[in-house]
Amino acid sequence: MNRRGAREEEGRMSPDAARLMMAMGFLQMFNPKDGVDEVMERALSVYMEMTGLERGFAFINAGANGEEDLRECARVQLTPGDSSYSLSRSFIKKAIENKKIIIEDALDQSVNKTQTVVDFKICSAVVVPVFIEEELKAVFYMDKQLASKKLPTHLSYSTRLLRDLIARALQRELSGGGKVDLDQYSDFLRQVLGEMEIVVDNLGVIAEGFTEYELSDIKEGIDSQVEKLDEVLQALAQV
Repeated sequence: MNRRGAREEEGRMSPDAARLMMAMGFLQMFNPKDGVDEVMERALSVYMEMTGLERGFAFINAGANGEEDLRECARVQLTPGDSSYSLSRSFIKKAIENKKIIIEDALDQSVNKTQTVVDFKICSAVVVPVFIEEELKAVFYMDKQLASKKLPTHLSYSTRLLRDLIARALQRELSGGGKVDLDQYSDFLRQVLGEMEIVVDNLGVIAEGFTEYELSDIKEGIDSQVEKLDEVLQALAQV
């Protein structure tokens, strides 16, 4: 019987292990490098890890006064030749118009394939529009052409959580403030800490889901993040 926290068949990560990696990815986004480009690049990197898709594009909206002028500022292409198929502008348009995240999984038998998936030969796609005070600021687009496995089940929750963090980081950079407003991050931190508490409760069995090398990397990452969290929580206590 497969114990909770162990790596599942065909290399799939268990829900507990996925929670740990997701929470660590969010914590890395908490204090991004200065500059909009760095925020966008780091955010795209976390989204790629989160979704497991093979191509990713980050666009910043350079339009003024509510106008739309998307300009590419970051790109990830993990598979050679994957630029041979076009990204779906219709998905991007739909996400912007509805102000909602689109998660399209062609392997999900409970959902009918859209015409876009058929036309563009895309297996899976995730589009995340980022709005600040009802104004479009950025768009993240990730997709995959060939079918391999279904998208992670936690995406609906985790993509929204990361989107909200990106919006706060962009707002800080675009306003030129440069300083982190701890009030803006308090709700986010509580959510991430909630995820971490679930993980800590199951650390014993989660360890079976990783190799010794992976556990070493995870421990190093946790140690650095715990130090950062201690500083943040102390500051929050004084707000």
